[in-house]
Amino acid sequence: MSKTYTQDEAAERLQVSRATVARWIESGNLTRSTVNGRLKITDQDLRKVKKPVKVGYGNILYGKLISATSDVIEIARKNNNLSDDDLEKLKNAEQFIAEIKKQ
Repeated sequence: MSKTYTQDEAAERLQVSRATVARWIESGNLTRSTVNGRLKITDQDLRKVKKPVKVGYGNILYGKLISATSDVIEIARKNNNLSDDDLEKLKNAEQFIAEIKKQ
């Protein structure tokens, strides 16, 4: 039988706040069951949860970094004297930014 956790135990195990666990349950990002009238979250439930890469203020800084990097790439693209190596680096940076935005 799978081990079960309370909301507080799940929060500790996932290294997030109890309120975050509650929001994930409410949104369907984290499933749970009721055992003898008490909320329980299984190991299997915890393994399925999708934690965001960045949260809070870090997310704002992350977005600003992506925006600033995109601006620099755009400015660099306007430079007609770039080497093939520089153009390849710009292409790689654009692909990286596109991958990040998909997350």
